[in-house]
Amino acid sequence: YGSYALPLEELLDHRFVVRAKGVGLSAIPPQWVRGEYFDGACDPSQFEHGCGLARLAQAVGARNRTNVAGFVLAAFLHDISQPAFAHIGEQRLRGYKPHARAAQMVLEPSLAALVRKAGAEPRAVAEAIRGEGPYGPLLSGALALDRFDGTLRYATRYGVFQKIPYDAPAIAGAVVSTL
Repeated sequence: YGSYALPLEELLDHRFVVRAKGVGLSAIPPQWVRGEYFDGACDPSQFEHGCGLARLAQAVGARNRTNVAGFVLAAFLHDISQPAFAHIGEQRLRGYKPHARAAQMVLEPSLAALVRKAGAEPRAVAEAIRGEGPYGPLLSGALALDRFDGTLRYATRYGVFQKIPYDAPAIAGAVVSTL
């Protein structure tokens, strides 16, 4: 979606975020798809997905002329607790709710301090991750940016598109402004 800056680069070094770099968006861990056929670029990580979702959240804020630092952080952090093997892993861990767990993780002192430093309130970020509050439905509703990014990311990685065929941030901002 182009380049952008997260509200706080220190987040990139937090242990929860570092962990997300090694957890695949699909059931195939990113480190398992390196090789002859995929050259390591096939399965996006939860980290990459979080970065894409944060960019879409920024587009929503720009389109609607609102300060959405908390929403951008919620989008970036929403899948930091995703288990290995993604949704298949969730099914094996009966009762595990990754977004509820991610919301709890945001309230942990070390991460909450970084969220505050980035200009957002940790409880509001956690609320959005749980699908609550004004931005919650944008992360987990019927027209969720989460689904929008995931689908587009898979399609480009698995060869459906050679490049992104449309301006995803512009579309995300336009759709959200009609809700």
